[in-house]
Amino acid sequence: MGTFAILTSLFFIPVLQQITPETLGFAGASVFWIAILLVIYAVEILVAAIQAYVFTLLSAVYIQLAEADEH
Repeated sequence: MGTFAILTSLFFIPVLQQITPETLGFAGASVFWIAILLVIYAVEILVAAIQAYVFTLLSAVYIQLAEADEH
């Protein structure tokens, strides 16, 4: 994640400082890195939400079974 963030800043900051026809290729590269970075962050947030749901559900089932009366 850090690598993508560094690459995005390395490509994006110089392009914003001096926009010329020669630097438009770097603008495309920086937009590409930003898009990849956003997709990866979105996937990580989705995975974190799924993990939180699963562990909460497992904990609830465990607590319910631990407190249940034996037959």
